[in-house]
Amino acid sequence: MRYQSILETIGKTPLVRINRSGFTGELYAKLEGFNPGGSIKDRVAVHMIKKALESGELKRSMTILEATSGNTGIGLAMAGAVLGIKVHIVMSEGVSPERVRILQALGAEITFSPADRHTDGAIIMAEQIFRRAPERFFRPDQFSNPANPAIHRETTAREIWEEMEEEVDFVIAGMGSTGTLMGFADFFASRSTNVRIMGVRPAVGETIDGIKTSKTSLTPALYEEMKIDKIYEIRRQESLQAARRLIREEGIFAGISGGAVYAAFLQNQQKLERKKGVLVIADNSFRYMESGLFDPSCCREETLAVCL
Repeated sequence: MRYQSILETIGKTPLVRINRSGFTGELYAKLEGFNPGGSIKDRVAVHMIKKALESGELKRSMTILEATSGNTGIGLAMAGAVLGIKVHIVMSEGVSPERVRILQALGAEITFSPADRHTDGAIIMAEQIFRRAPERFFRPDQFSNPANPAIHRETTAREIWEEMEEEVDFVIAGMGSTGTLMGFADFFASRSTNVRIMGVRPAVGETIDGIKTSKTSLTPALYEEMKIDKIYEIRRQESLQAARRLIREEGIFAGISGGAVYAAFLQNQQKLERKKGVLVIADNSFRYMESGLFDPSCCREETLAVCL
């Protein structure tokens, strides 16, 4: 197929069956790492820019300013490169170096916030930068922008519904901006279905790339807790182990947040017996090469059982 730009290739990602989890039902993974920027956030980033350009809130002479843990920033920088719009990303010093290099390659300006404040620190710093020259910047603010859940309602959830032939009992996704889950909840509610919407966040005191806990972090303005049926809390080590298992058993190179989603499923699959479900794997593992996900010690035969 021919496309006018790389942005037209976003979406319609593969839905792949998980075969070796031991599950008695049917389990599929929505592989969002197949988007051109490598994550589900490509959908959000481009939709936010598109809506802002249409409304006139964003002019091409302005700079897009966003706080992010990485993936939304990459989506924005990719779109900015294609559209000729400058992008300024604020992110924690603790993010994976691969994400920094990708942003630099795309020409984005980067400001780092203190690592110990995680994405919350980036949000606060982005607001400070914006206030100094509001006329220069457009802030998409994925955490409050209605275009975020809207794109998942219009595309991601619809793709799952159609690909599953309108037979799905549960969907599990990570909780970051929470736009994915909010969009899913709205879509499936409009279909008058009993699809259970399940979220995954880090356990208190844990850090998992791409998702965060509302217990100790700023709560996204988009978030409506009553729309989620169940929330699972996962430790970082469990996420890494589950991501490695997806790689070894399924050949699926899931990122760390995808590992958290799979870990949540594995720990609770007996409660979901004989159901049909989908795991949203938000990005791929290639931007976490230096994170411990590919720790050589976990590839040794004698430690394989421990890692899995």
